[in-house]
This record gives sequence, structure tokens and C-alpha cells, in this order.
Amino acid sequence: AYFKEMKLPVVIVRLFNTVGPRQTGRYGMVLPRFLAAAKAGRPLIVHGDGRQTRCFCYVTDTVEALVRLQNSTAAQGQVFNVGSDEEVTIVELAERVIRALHSSSPIVFLSYEQAYAKGFQDMLRRRPDVRRAERQLAASTARVGVATADLYPRIALSGTLGVQSSQFADLFDINSRYWSIGPSITWPVFDAGRVRANIAVQDARVEQSLTQYEQVVLASYEESENAMVGFLRQQSRRASLAASVDANRRALALAEQLYSSGLADFLNVLDAQRSLFVAEEALTLSEQAVVSNLISIYKALGGGWESLASRPVEPPPEDEANTELTGS
Repeated sequence: AYFKEMKLPVVIVRLFNTVGPRQTGRYGMVLPRFLAAAKAGRPLIVHGDGRQTRCFCYVTDTVEALVRLQNSTAAQGQVFNVGSDEEVTIVELAERVIRALHSSSPIVFLSYEQAYAKGFQDMLRRRPDVRRAERQLAASTARVGVATADLYPRIALSGTLGVQSSQFADLFDINSRYWSIGPSITWPVFDAGRVRANIAVQDARVEQSLTQYEQVVLASYEESENAMVGFLRQQSRRASLAASVDANRRALALAEQLYSSGLADFLNVLDAQRSLFVAEEALTLSEQAVVSNLISIYKALGGGWESLASRPVEPPPEDEANTELTGS
């Protein structure tokens, strides 16, 4: 909008999975988590069957792309996806990490129900837009079958039963009854061109419905993953802020003891109170953000599943914070 209305030289970039040195797995990044587990000899946890694929772009390549886009006048006002086009399954990624580090860590498969909540794999199908796109695709596929059926002859068996008489008094007499039965065959021999054209049209509509369905599913995955990552990040931040509040409370208690003992002036108490109030405010805002992100998850998944708020968030291992990655 700013580019079109105010000619602001701006380039919109959407970054996909980027990996590089000193990246941590604190916010769910799979590669640093695998590396940290392999280095420590812990199992590498793979969700589902591991056949889901991801693309990873090395950080230097991402930076190079950003610099080139920044220096390109033709890119202004455009939207670009920055990432790799080389897909790798999660289980293959785990195997590569184990081979690269010569680790003896096993690969453990964890179902989505164990990792998240019961019915996780069916959650996205509950979204109204996904269900609508799925039904549209099914309807388009059925119309192809209907159109194809016109190529073949149709056989019908029909019959009639009734009474007739020239005089009303004899209308219900047994001799006034009549019936007939016989087959009929219809075959649009001379309309074969029209029928085949209709089949081609229905095939094209199926392709269109399939494309729309894929777009809806991809969008739902994107919204769901963004909502879950935001929720988990905010939960981790809330835990850190809660620890900060506890530390500030202890600092305030210590400052009050020192002041009572005459070993410190009242300014130290005021400063400790100010720090505590700032930390408590940040914790309150973080708790509000956790609830908002949880609502976003319900919205993205269509609701009807167990809350992730009841599941404790396990802090990452200490060695994850210093895990260095190598790549090319």
C-alpha cells in the first residue's frame, strides 16, 4: 500500500526455514533440536511417521537473497518467498544428523496424539474452509462420473396399469383393466462430441477444485503452525518472566532487610520496587498474549480439541542454547 500510494521503496520478504550457526531449538526449530540430542546421545524425537517434508535454507544464502532484493529496484513493491527448493523428510533429516555427528542416538517416533492432543491429525479437517473445499472437490469428481455415463446406453424398464371403459358403470369391471410393460434403450450416438466435451469440462473443473483444495489446506497448515509456534514461544517467555518476577521479589525483600538494618538507603528499596512492578507488568502482558495465541490456535484449527494450556512446556536442555550448526 505504501509503495503504491506513497512510492515508498519497500520489498516484502517471506522467510522460510532458515538454519545456521548458533541457532537454538528453544522455539521448536527441528534441526538444532536434532543436533543437540545427537550430541548428547539422547533420542531424536520424530513426530508422526516422519514422512512430512521441509525445505531448509542456509543463513548465508538467505542473507545474500535479502541483500540482492534490497539493492534491486525491480523488486520494489513485490512479494518474494526466500527459501530452499530441496525437500527432505524429517526422518531423513534425523538420519543425516546422526551420520554427520557419528552419534549412536536412536530415532523415536512419537504420534501426534502423544505430542499434542487426541485427534490432532483430524483437527485441520474440522476447519469449515477445508471441509467446504473437500466437499467441492468430491462434488466435482462425482460430476465427471455423471458426464462419463452419458457415453453409454441407458436401459430402462417401464410399465403402465389402469382401467378404461366407454361407460362409467363398466369402469371397474375386470374386463376394463389394462396393462403394458416393456424395455427402452437410449443412446446418444450422434451427441458423442458434445458428451466428450462435457467430460473435458468436468475434468477441468476437478483440476480447479483440486488446486483450490490444496491452497486451502496449505493455508490452514500455515495458520495452524504459526499459531502453535506463537503459543509455545509465548509460554516459554511467560515462564522466563515468572522466574524474573520471583527474582525481583527476592531482591525487594533483600533491599528491605538491608534498609531495616541501616546498611542501605531507601533508594535501593524504591529501585527494587520499580523493577518488580516492571517485571509484573511484563508477566501480565505475556499471560494475556498466551490466552490470545491459544484463541488463535482454536480459530486456526476450528476448535473441538483438547487445550494445549493443560500440557506443561518442557524447557530445552541447557546445551541447546550453545548448539552450533554447520551447513552449506
